[in-house]
Amino acid sequence: MSKLQEKIDLYTSEVEKLELGVDLELLAAVTKGLGPSIYKDDAEKVSSSDKKELETVKKNFLIKKLGLKDSPELDASIEVVIEKIGKSNRNKYRAIFYSLLVEELGMQAIYAEDEEKIVAKAKESVKEVLIDEGEEDEVVIEEEEEEVSPEEFLENFNWHKYEQGIEEVEEGKLKAFEEALVGTVGFVTEREVIEGTIVRKTEREVIIDINSKSEGVISLNEFRYNPALAVGDTVEVLVDKREDATGQLVLSHKKARVIKAWDRVIAAQESGEVVTGFVKCRTRGGMIVDVFGIEAFLPGSQIDVKPIRDYDQYVEKTMEFKVVKINHEFKNVVVSHKALIEADIELQKKEIIGQLEKGQVLEGIVKNITSYGVFVVFGGVDGLVHITDLSWSR
Repeated sequence: MSKLQEKIDLYTSEVEKLELGVDLELLAAVTKGLGPSIYKDDAEKVSSSDKKELETVKKNFLIKKLGLKDSPELDASIEVVIEKIGKSNRNKYRAIFYSLLVEELGMQAIYAEDEEKIVAKAKESVKEVLIDEGEEDEVVIEEEEEEVSPEEFLENFNWHKYEQGIEEVEEGKLKAFEEALVGTVGFVTEREVIEGTIVRKTEREVIIDINSKSEGVISLNEFRYNPALAVGDTVEVLVDKREDATGQLVLSHKKARVIKAWDRVIAAQESGEVVTGFVKCRTRGGMIVDVFGIEAFLPGSQIDVKPIRDYDQYVEKTMEFKVVKINHEFKNVVVSHKALIEADIELQKKEIIGQLEKGQVLEGIVKNITSYGVFVVFGGVDGLVHITDLSWSR
């Protein structure tokens, strides 16, 4: 059984399962007319929930193929077909969808041609292709002595070569070719995070070399957290596409940072490592900080040991922080700058207290006066002078 017949049988069983009552001969004719697209997973079905795709169906099939004029009737026919198949079945086989459209619009006559005419048209199309390629004098189309039935000709006709102009390459050979490229100079894998070197920097973008056949361009906005970025620096990038429509290598530093950010943040919390972050903006109750590409929250109470009135003075500044809390369920990270200051103060206290001796005379600054004494600060350490020790008299 040919591949074409397998597809026709598949669509026939689907029609019977859904009880659509489609003319099976019309379904077979429409399937043959679709050519090699029925063998491609991304082209065999049409989505009824994608308005853009339905608009393409109207333009390419109803208007160009069937020769109809654009009108509200075409949109209404598409909606009727969607209702017939069922909205729960969003991705519908294109051959069945088109067959229902042909019946709905009463255009069955287009597919009612004698099969011998279809064969003759196909042969004539092949001849035209050869003539266009300059082989008219060299190619002689000879009639075979043994007659071939129209069904056999259509089943064995090379639709891929007819439409694409080249022989179809087997999937196994393509995979083998991809595997052979792995490890060669300049070969990179899509969605892979690798290191690249900045070879040029402009006011808007940076040019990055990843030792591939072309260099990648990344917007400078993705490096806002690092104002000291310079030519020669090594940065992590994600290979988004090896080639776009223009053959350009597409890279992203932001996506690469996000992929590895969580591992770094978790490791920083466990080890107590000091991380560097870029303060992006002010928000209610604190600030939003970019840490490894993740937006972390800096509460207002964790900015400094002293109360802060003007948060705006910290916006667009690069500061050091400690990761104090991670919520894995909601993907939230809380950082603190105050924790670093307190750690420094604690070290100073230990050092000063370690040097204190009984009877030592020190100078300090009065920090607070209460009814029972005076608090004095000297070298980061708070001390209390009791009211009875301030003077001999009251």
